[in-house]
Amino acid sequence: MLEADEVPDEAIGLDSQIEIEDIDSGERENYTLSLPAQSDFDQGRLSVLAPIGAGLLGYTEGDEIEWPTPGGQRHIRVINVTRAASGVVSGG
Repeated sequence: MLEADEVPDEAIGLDSQIEIEDIDSGERENYTLSLPAQSDFDQGRLSVLAPIGAGLLGYTEGDEIEWPTPGGQRHIRVINVTRAASGVVSGG
């Protein structure tokens, strides 16, 4: 477990507000990464267990990733990350 102050502010984690761009379509999407119980796709709250939510963990602004989703492979660029203060973050 990592303490929140050990995770770089620019890294995507729980409660991060993120803006991503689908590189293939140019479409931009905004989400807040949340626990599954608080997720609500219609409200822009994306579960950390959703394919894209899990795939984005730890990335920072400017990073590009390719990630499999139920709709097919997505090529995504992280445009903006705003991290909320939180307690303990899972990870290395």
